[in-house]
Amino acid sequence: MRGDGRPRFVADTHALLWDLFEPHRLSAAARASLRLAWAGLAELWIPAIVLAEFDFACRKHRFPRVAKDLITQARGSVNLHIAPLGDDLLLTFLELEQPAEMHDRMVAAEALRLAAPVITRDPALRALPFLETIW
Repeated sequence: MRGDGRPRFVADTHALLWDLFEPHRLSAAARASLRLAWAGLAELWIPAIVLAEFDFACRKHRFPRVAKDLITQARGSVNLHIAPLGDDLLLTFLELEQPAEMHDRMVAAEALRLAAPVITRDPALRALPFLETIW
């Protein structure tokens, strides 16, 4: 939680993809967390790597390509943020040895940097004892 009492979440790729295009695939907890964010009652952070994977998945599955729309929406929002791939994130990333997959490790690093849970179904992220997840 932030100082203003609103919860803060980090979105993983499939959570974001399913929320926008296949919401029936989300768990109840994931759906509730994302609804809080879209309603402005929580912060939703989308790591840059997640947004890149999201766009790649939209192309692959022929979903509408809305990554640019999310960036535009985040620019004027107090609750939606695109987390840049900056040196703070990289320093945290370099300290981690797990998860093994690079993209998952970047998401974990962002969540640790923000002290926020990750909304994810990914078993590799959910298995990390040092990472809070929601699914």
